[in-house]
Amino acid sequence: MAGIVEIVLAIGLCFSATRNWAIYGIITMLIAFIPAHIYMIQLGNFKIGAFQMTPMIGWIRLLVLQPLLMAWAWSLKNI
Repeated sequence: MAGIVEIVLAIGLCFSATRNWAIYGIITMLIAFIPAHIYMIQLGNFKIGAFQMTPMIGWIRLLVLQPLLMAWAWSLKNI
């Protein structure tokens, strides 16, 4: 379900009439994912397919990637 919403929001970025709504939607979605990232950090080491997820990767996603993605979305307001 989240993937479908992500696609719809990405399409919304393409049109000036829906761009602001899409930006706010993307930022809201990134905020909503924070509890999932915290949960993955609490789980410790586990595999996602062939990928080994460690708490360090979880912290990087939470403290670096999420804010960068939010800043990227916000920067699109000026386009």
